[in-house]
Amino acid sequence: MHSLTIRSLAAGLLVSPFLLTVAAEPQNASALYPELYAVHSDSTPIFQNITKKTANPLVRVLQGTEVERVLEKRDNGLPIGTCAPGTPCSNGACCSKTGVCGFSPDQCGQDNCISNCDVKAECGQYAAAGHTTCPINVCCSKFGFCGTTEEFCGTGCQSGFGGCDPAVKPSCGGQSATQRTIGYYEGWAATRVCDKRLPSDLDISGLTHINFAFAYFHPSSFEVLPMSEEDVALYPEFTALKQRKPSLKAWISIGGWAFNDPTNAPNTQTAFSDMAGSSTSRQKFVQSLINFMMTWGFDGVDLDWEYPGADDRGGIKADTANFVLLLKDLKEAFAGQYGLSVTLPASYWYLRWFDLPSMQNYLDFFNIMTYDIHGVWDSNNKNTGPYVRPHTNLTEIHLGLDLLWRNNVDPSMVNMGIGWYGRSFTLQDPQCNKPGCIFSYGGKAGECTKSSGTLSNAEIQRIISKHNIVPTVDREAGVKWITFDNDQWVSYDDGETMQIKMDVANQLCLGGTLIWSLDQDSSTHSSSNDLAGLGLANGVSAEEAVLAKDILKQADRTVTVRTTCHWSACGEGCGPGYFAQTYAKGQSVGIRRETACPGHKVKTLCCATGTKVGTCSWNGWRGVGMPCVSNYCPNNMEVIAVNTNSYQDRSDEGTILDLTCNGGTQSYCCSGFVSSPYLDLKGQKSISRKSIKSRPDPTCSKSLNTLGVLLGGLGAIPGMMTGNLVGSIIGNTMVGQKSCNTWQNAHRVKKQQLIQTPTTPPK
Repeated sequence: MHSLTIRSLAAGLLVSPFLLTVAAEPQNASALYPELYAVHSDSTPIFQNITKKTANPLVRVLQGTEVERVLEKRDNGLPIGTCAPGTPCSNGACCSKTGVCGFSPDQCGQDNCISNCDVKAECGQYAAAGHTTCPINVCCSKFGFCGTTEEFCGTGCQSGFGGCDPAVKPSCGGQSATQRTIGYYEGWAATRVCDKRLPSDLDISGLTHINFAFAYFHPSSFEVLPMSEEDVALYPEFTALKQRKPSLKAWISIGGWAFNDPTNAPNTQTAFSDMAGSSTSRQKFVQSLINFMMTWGFDGVDLDWEYPGADDRGGIKADTANFVLLLKDLKEAFAGQYGLSVTLPASYWYLRWFDLPSMQNYLDFFNIMTYDIHGVWDSNNKNTGPYVRPHTNLTEIHLGLDLLWRNNVDPSMVNMGIGWYGRSFTLQDPQCNKPGCIFSYGGKAGECTKSSGTLSNAEIQRIISKHNIVPTVDREAGVKWITFDNDQWVSYDDGETMQIKMDVANQLCLGGTLIWSLDQDSSTHSSSNDLAGLGLANGVSAEEAVLAKDILKQADRTVTVRTTCHWSACGEGCGPGYFAQTYAKGQSVGIRRETACPGHKVKTLCCATGTKVGTCSWNGWRGVGMPCVSNYCPNNMEVIAVNTNSYQDRSDEGTILDLTCNGGTQSYCCSGFVSSPYLDLKGQKSISRKSIKSRPDPTCSKSLNTLGVLLGGLGAIPGMMTGNLVGSIIGNTMVGQKSCNTWQNAHRVKKQQLIQTPTTPPK
């Protein structure tokens, strides 16, 4: 998948049933995996390229294609749809005596056919029994081929053998796509000669999930393994990112394009098929995966099988059904403790093997790779040719998403891919530098990425700055490109085009976006700012972006700790999975229609299992008849809960403290509070986008204006189960107190021992 993963999503994949892509250079290195809670073992296999054959498409082109592509072998040099004696039809159809290719009796009949006479159409009336209908509900053309473009779905489309009607696109308003933002991290980014990125270097302010790419698994034991031994040292640093942002979910991504290459040792090309092929092998994988995630603290898994069913990628037909069984087994074994997603291609050629309606029953979401649509591999593609085209554009993105809508996939389960890198070319004629011009080969390798045909966003931004380039933007396609060094051309996304794509994602009711990959951002996090609508292209200064992200970080922390613990109803204790921490009898801020507890009844502050509360105390009470000091905590403590009353049973001391405010609220403050790792925040909702000029408060105008953009751009912020906490915090802390120096108490402190408290409310 992604960056090192080369696939063609070109238009040809949607119109040609025989178009193949070529592999990218594999990432092979030794892999050591410690057993669950055990020391490392030196006996685990080492993944290495034993054939010494390159899988890089650019190198293959430059070397004259060491391994010829299947498409080229099938190309007979004749006009499409024609044949001759000794020269069969390039599309595999029957060749008639008249030199016309097809599947009807006019071409395949005994008296009319000269070659391939026993073949059947891919779909329709002349297809083999049981194979008349196109996969994933695409159109069956009048010639008996499956596809999605006009030549398949237009005049002559065979009704009843697929869907001849256009896909019904979902449509809605709002900010649905900001609910979920998944960032991938390439483990090999830590080994670059420059632009080296460790997990701790990443900007996670706008993320809900972060995926480590990749892990592998052994092709015979099905034990989950690190992709390289260097990854083992990165895992703790990666999952520790959750300490910086408690609501963040850290997942492991398994597979990737190179995993299905034939050049690995042990050979992993059929590993997914073999593992999914039986209940016994699936259970071995499932248990090993759970052990792996428990060992390293991952919260879920993203399966990147590239691709089931595709014979050019080691797949078999049984993969379609077996993949669903694998997801079912994983879902049952996870029992709600771990998340589960699948990576999808955006082309019919590969997506046709995915049983999407069945798969979505067991998944949290799909990640669709709507990038790498074009690249140097187009050179040998008869349907595209060696022509410069942006590697991501909205026209072809819509074609890919339409495949999902044809199969009734819930758009809220779909994350649209955005690339933080560009595909580059060397122009044949420097004077012809627009899409549609001819390229000679891939662009020059980047100084840090060291891969011809690819430049990271960090490298692209340096090139723009160095040469003072004004990029060209195609707003209809949602993409930008630049020309430099006379004959170099690269397409990419920045703040302007990312927002165009985000608008489309919102219009289609998508549930989120994915980024490939975080480590290709600049050291100043320019792409992260761009995605949030806080980049220079969006008219936001670097200083404003830093301020807004800091505010969001503190808001996320505050919301997380207050959601980890909640107040029970009057007279009730804590439910399963929660423990009692303290008590109160008054009103809680943010809870509607709530009254104080009558008589001797109290409310219980219930915290989720796994929460480490640290050292805590009630603060803000000033005396009988006095108003309390709201939102007050001593230094190094943070607000966990608020109430107009605090009830402290000190019966061992012969006293009960029943303190009620005459106005204001008391704060229950803790030092060393660590949220439960087992809690999925409830009541998450998107904060609507605010105009950068919509907040009039002159005291904190810059803070509030920038925050408004950030909340809209970075999207979902977990809200309290009982009210809009973020709005309350912003209103009370920033506007009410008229202070820009906010949330000084909301910061992380060291872990301390859990205070022992009674588990039932006092009588």
